[in-house]
Amino acid sequence: MSFAQRNISAEGESWRFYVRSARRYPLLDREEEQALIRAWQDHEDQGALNRLVGSHMRMAVRLALQYRGYHLPVEDLIAQSNMGLVQAIQHYDARFGCRLSTYAVWWMKAAIQDYVLKSWSMVRIGTTSKQKRLFFNLRGEKAMRSMGLHGESMTPQDAQTIADHFCVSSDDIMMMDERLHARDMSLNAPRHEQNDEEWIDSLFDGDEGYEGAPERDYQEKEEKQYRLHLLQRAMGCLSHREKHIVRARLLSSQHVTLETLGADLGLSRERVRQIESHAIRKLRRFVLQRHREHVYS
Repeated sequence: MSFAQRNISAEGESWRFYVRSARRYPLLDREEEQALIRAWQDHEDQGALNRLVGSHMRMAVRLALQYRGYHLPVEDLIAQSNMGLVQAIQHYDARFGCRLSTYAVWWMKAAIQDYVLKSWSMVRIGTTSKQKRLFFNLRGEKAMRSMGLHGESMTPQDAQTIADHFCVSSDDIMMMDERLHARDMSLNAPRHEQNDEEWIDSLFDGDEGYEGAPERDYQEKEEKQYRLHLLQRAMGCLSHREKHIVRARLLSSQHVTLETLGADLGLSRERVRQIESHAIRKLRRFVLQRHREHVYS
């Protein structure tokens, strides 16, 4: 069985051993990564796929651990994360202008979330984007607002507050809360009756190598570079005057007022504001279009 196949079907192996194994595989530089992707896409080179999967094992584990609160086998979550990674490798195009990790994270999260939804026996939902958003974000929203943290049901007022945030009806919020409640469990619940250890104690800390891990810093750096690259390309669709106003108003360390720009350009304050608003809309359209192409191509 190949390395990639062994990782995708993680059943029967200790996920902790999987985590330790992940550290043995070095990160790839951009040139190595692109060469391996081409080898897999053009020639189905299994060795190339193995190296790509191995170099992203740590990210696959980290993403999978974010969904431990749904009480599904961690090995299965990791396997789903890896399957999303393989799908991303198959669809990746160097013209996206980003590294594989930046592109793959969307596929990996989607694969994990689909698995969680299908495995949640009390809930048969997730057919619309709003339902998925509620399923994966309602508990966090409740925690942030300190609502229903000790097993009590949400009040209609609480439901309406969250409904306004998610742009859905309060009935949708109440129904989802009821369905989640049956299997909701606090990370502060005890793991064993014999001691005071809580579930949260089993999460990785710095000694395990995942808090402040270099691969997370690396991914964040790549994400920042990707956004900067998109912005630079988007600026190309602006006129010279629009670029000048956007740079002065939004990209300069010293904020320039509308009055000052108007005086420099021989325009009224209101006209400068109109040009700025129009330029921002053009930038937003460009970025959203390119991002959709990046994610769904």
